[in-house]
Amino acid sequence: MNSLSFKSSKKIILLIILLFETLLGFAQDDSLKVYQTIRVRAYQSIVIGDSVYSFERDTVLEVPVDMEYSFDSLDVERTEQFLDSLKIKADQSRVGRQLYSWFFDRSNNKPAKVRDSRREEYWTAYEGKIIKDVEIIRLPPFGTSVDGYSRASVDRFEAWANKIHTLTRRHVVRNNLIVKKGEKVVAAKMYDSERLIRQLSFIKDARINLFPTQSEDSVSLQIVTKDQWAIIPVGSYGSTSRFDFGLRHGNIAGLGHRLTLEGVYRGDEPPNLGVDIEYEIVNIGGSFIRLEGDYESHADRELQGIRLEREFFSPLTKYAGGVGGRYELRRRALEIDTLGNRMDTEGTFADAWFGRAYKLSNEYNYRLITSVGFNRQNYTIRPAVEENLNYNYHNYDQYLANIGVSDRKFYVTSLVRGFGRTEDIPLGHLLQFTGGYENGEFEDRYYGAVTVASGQKNKKGGYYRAELNLGSFIDSARLDQGVINVELVHFSRLFRKGDWNFRYFINLNYLNGINRFESDSVILNRDVGLNNVRSRELFGKKRAVVEPEIVFFSPYQFYGFKIAFFGFWSVGTIAQNTSDSIFKSPRYHSLGFGLRTLNENLSINILELEIGYIPNDIPEQSKFSIRLSTSIPFEIKGFESRRPEIIPYR
Repeated sequence: MNSLSFKSSKKIILLIILLFETLLGFAQDDSLKVYQTIRVRAYQSIVIGDSVYSFERDTVLEVPVDMEYSFDSLDVERTEQFLDSLKIKADQSRVGRQLYSWFFDRSNNKPAKVRDSRREEYWTAYEGKIIKDVEIIRLPPFGTSVDGYSRASVDRFEAWANKIHTLTRRHVVRNNLIVKKGEKVVAAKMYDSERLIRQLSFIKDARINLFPTQSEDSVSLQIVTKDQWAIIPVGSYGSTSRFDFGLRHGNIAGLGHRLTLEGVYRGDEPPNLGVDIEYEIVNIGGSFIRLEGDYESHADRELQGIRLEREFFSPLTKYAGGVGGRYELRRRALEIDTLGNRMDTEGTFADAWFGRAYKLSNEYNYRLITSVGFNRQNYTIRPAVEENLNYNYHNYDQYLANIGVSDRKFYVTSLVRGFGRTEDIPLGHLLQFTGGYENGEFEDRYYGAVTVASGQKNKKGGYYRAELNLGSFIDSARLDQGVINVELVHFSRLFRKGDWNFRYFINLNYLNGINRFESDSVILNRDVGLNNVRSRELFGKKRAVVEPEIVFFSPYQFYGFKIAFFGFWSVGTIAQNTSDSIFKSPRYHSLGFGLRTLNENLSINILELEIGYIPNDIPEQSKFSIRLSTSIPFEIKGFESRRPEIIPYR
């Protein structure tokens, strides 16, 4: 049977909802009714609202009535007693001490000391005062904290790594600040500066502190940054005849430049050895212009590309734009017959755009944004094309323009996409209209689109984001090759049981076409959310995917690699025609579990081991799968205006 029955699906949904509710039920916290004094032991973690705190010394807190807090003191005490007794036994031998430090050293795995919106109140107290001077304090990757805490000691390897690490240069940090010496303090700009530095790939965390001076109308600004270890191995493994290997330096000479050098081995296709080189400058001279260069030459692809771009990186950004171009030859990219024969594709691609933001009111976050853009696609080797065939390989010039209103804010938390580091989650709204004209290979036509997006945090700490994209070409007053795309994202508040933290996540994506060409289609597999499904045989015109997941963040680490366990259940459905009901189309399921690990002192992606089961019969797909990959799960888009482009149908 190709899909599970609707009744079976309902039972599974109900079981998962009951599981979530059961887990959440025993982890819920009692609300405080009055001010209460709380004693927190050293290194004991306490959850207040949606933030996690821990302290190196015994600490007394006063929690107001409108704030929630939790820790299971009995469970913590029992765990502490067990680990203390285990440590006494482990200390009796050198091997035991090493094993204990590997598996049960929790001092290096304390949840991040996270701030929330009340941090802005701290900066507001200094609002309007002049920044007299700027001090930059840079910390090495291991054994340090931007909150002023340092471990008593680091091991030999960490000490050696700190010694050879080149700290990010002060001018690089200064170039990524949007507040300058001599300006007045604006709390929103303080937060934006801290966020911009924190999101740099070579910086783990950042804090901006203000201190009074002898003059009542001025303050000193202190920015504290903690680097990430910059040199890491990169690569991928498919089989003994297909793998990549290399190194990435994420912060060359402390300048914020990133260089990736990879060797590419393809034992089954000539040339057997190739290279993949990427170079990136995040911010050229404080202009916030990013430079990216790519070069690939191996059995699968020849590519040369370069791009310069300045995004709307802050609500204060007035001007944005970019220009880029690339040449790409993809070898054996398309299957051309049932015998397995394949053909190459070759083409050149270019685009340019420019945008301007206008202040709508005295509110820091509200902006009216306009932009214009140009896209060109020119294939020289491609499959057969006709007016209604293989549009993705048509040659065209597109002239597009955007106008929209953006409201951008953020809130600070942790344990969402990371394992304890400070994370900035976007809040706000976006309403954007796109219009333009395509000078096509077979016909010329107009284009129109609208994007509506909103993201909010509820009182208990849960997060919701919704986005609707609707766009279509217009040919003789008829909608042509249109797209309807709906995205919903939700994650729960942070729950706690003992030393463990957990959240549940839900992603939903719906994609449908309007008067699509016969050759247009979308695919349903793991690339679009149906975990573990590698098959490329599930095609159609309309698609929906739901991805519930629960993640347990453990209190343990191995050589600085923190560990999280997760369970998932993905459901996808694909219809053969745009008019078919998505609820009556075949449903495909994937469920499983796995673990993720990450050392946040290193500039690497999350390493993920996933074990899955697929109950459906899918062509070219096994029932069970084990996958080892690097990933950044659960991407959350912001609410900045984007460059003008056609809404993709893929």
